Amino acid sequence: MHSSVFDDMFTLPDLPVDSTDSSNLYKGRSIVRMYDKPQDVRSLLRFYYHASMFPLTRYDPETPSKIEGILRLAKKYQIDSVWHRLVHQVEADWPTSLPEWDQLKGEIELRHSRRMEENLPDELPHNDDVYPEPGAAISLAREFCLYDILPAAFYHLSRTQISCNRAAKTDDQGVSDNIAEIHEDGGRTANWSYLTRNDFKCLLLGRERIQRFMESKALQFQNSSRFADCDLGCDRRGIETKFQLVLQSSDVLAGLKGFITEDYATDGVCSPCISRAKRDAQTLRQDVWAKLPQLFDLPMHKSGPWVLFRLDEL
Repeated sequence: MHSSVFDDMFTLPDLPVDSTDSSNLYKGRSIVRMYDKPQDVRSLLRFYYHASMFPLTRYDPETPSKIEGILRLAKKYQIDSVWHRLVHQVEADWPTSLPEWDQLKGEIELRHSRRMEENLPDELPHNDDVYPEPGAAISLAREFCLYDILPAAFYHLSRTQISCNRAAKTDDQGVSDNIAEIHEDGGRTANWSYLTRNDFKCLLLGRERIQRFMESKALQFQNSSRFADCDLGCDRRGIETKFQLVLQSSDVLAGLKGFITEDYATDGVCSPCISRAKRDAQTLRQDVWAKLPQLFDLPMHKSGPWVLFRLDEL
């Protein structure tokens, strides 16, 4: 375990042989005192020397709680190999591109469909028990400046209901029943106890900005024959109705994807307008995703996978 801090600590000169301060000696050797939490030190040693006893799997919702103590020590004692490995582990759980988000969401939906169609409630746990939890991830990212995971984590959190707070599940039967109902529908919940006042502010601000941003694009989907290539008999009301439903959704990325998969009533809509709606929806999805850091007012590294926009570009 290479650590420049440990190197310095363990090369401190021994006390003089005639020293009477036996409290700083163990079997004649100098004691180096560490004032860290014992469980954190234990986890660090287990992770480094007995990796098989400390398994970390992708998407595990418990990853933040498993590694937070180790990350503190890795940062404090400059154990770069441990730090980079754990940071990569947690960052890999959160998409930084729209295709990655779609892939993960599709995997989650497919798993739920299999769970219900094959009647495997016991063999396959609920998705909450298998995929990342946003509250703990946000707390970890804030503490260790892992800013790249914040946009996806906050967007995911914005889709969940605070009335289904995992932290209150064991103490409130009503919350427990709500969570069970969400699980049966394939929905997700979060542990809201991890959030700070500033996190709540960012969340509410993001929801409001996404709503305003989407409303500013409504004209593209309104019932109009203003397009030169639109058929005279085209009825675009199906497109307009679908977009109004998207505006009411807590997951606009999923709602807009319905235009791309034609998951809406297209009777009477001409082919050019259907194609235009697909293109507009795809562009709008990409815009929303790219601007998540600014929409939620999140800190970002100057270099990284997220493009920075000014507020007046939202």
